[in-house]
Amino acid sequence: MPVLSLSKRLRDPYFYLADFDFEAEMMVFAEARPLHFARSLRLTAADFPFRALRWLSFDRVYEELNWAPEPPSINYLFHLPFSGSTLLTRYLEPAAFMVRDPVSLHALFLKDSNSTPFPRSIRRLRRATLTLLNRPLHGRPTIVRTGGYYPEIATHLAASPTFRSALFLYVAPEEYLAQVLKSTERRQHARTLSGRRRAYMAAKCGPRLSALADGTVAALSWVFTVEKILVLSTLPGRVRTLDCARLFADRENTLAAVCTAFGLESDALSPAHVREIESSHAKYGERFGAVQRAAVIRQAAASHRTEIAAGLEVLRRIDPGNELQAALRRLAV
Repeated sequence: MPVLSLSKRLRDPYFYLADFDFEAEMMVFAEARPLHFARSLRLTAADFPFRALRWLSFDRVYEELNWAPEPPSINYLFHLPFSGSTLLTRYLEPAAFMVRDPVSLHALFLKDSNSTPFPRSIRRLRRATLTLLNRPLHGRPTIVRTGGYYPEIATHLAASPTFRSALFLYVAPEEYLAQVLKSTERRQHARTLSGRRRAYMAAKCGPRLSALADGTVAALSWVFTVEKILVLSTLPGRVRTLDCARLFADRENTLAAVCTAFGLESDALSPAHVREIESSHAKYGERFGAVQRAAVIRQAAASHRTEIAAGLEVLRRIDPGNELQAALRRLAV
């Protein structure tokens, strides 16, 4: 088998940027395979054997990234937690090259004060990283699903020449609150907040965040995320939204609309593939569809009625005219 030049390797989306060493100014690449992207929700260097990793200096990568820029091909799937993002990415796998929560985005745009400082070439490094994400696979568009860090960096991603479009997958506030409050683990996750989100909440409800009820924290997180996404609505036709409930209630037409928004071939989503995905996402031994989902949400809502009501009251004070939800509907696919 011929040995590919570094320039050709860097064109291959399976030559995956898995980590950085900021002190040594090195990028860590991994020799990935389709199975890695299919089975992992967030690939890092730790997911690969040492022999599959390759360290390249920042300057060497900058030097090699000298090909003519590809047309912008990155589609972003922004999402609220518990909105069905994993299910949607599984549906779309045959039609797109799917990258879930790349660690590089978090490392390059969000860092805490105790970690290694950004290198002096951070702007160039960010451009190079987004160029590497902008590598289509055999003509299939790229979809990057971003994790919980994305509200703070969405405007950075949208400003890049690699940006093609974005879809924001969300749930209504009542459903979001019910999903967050249904378990201790989810409540704790909702309190794992970035510095900017903490500042936002402090501005809305005062500095003693630890005193806020879980329902209030969840409501503020919903508002914060939606407001950040709606900033991108100034990009006509390039940022759309989808209420998760539609994915369950009208799967066929909803998937067709999503494919159109992302520029995907909907014919690639065969009925057999869709059935296989639904089977793998079955809960309690049966298909988890609109009826089962509604029952789970009703049960959670009944168990946490008081907390949900308090959270919704916070939302009403911030957005008394329900303008945020109306704006989301106007951008619907």
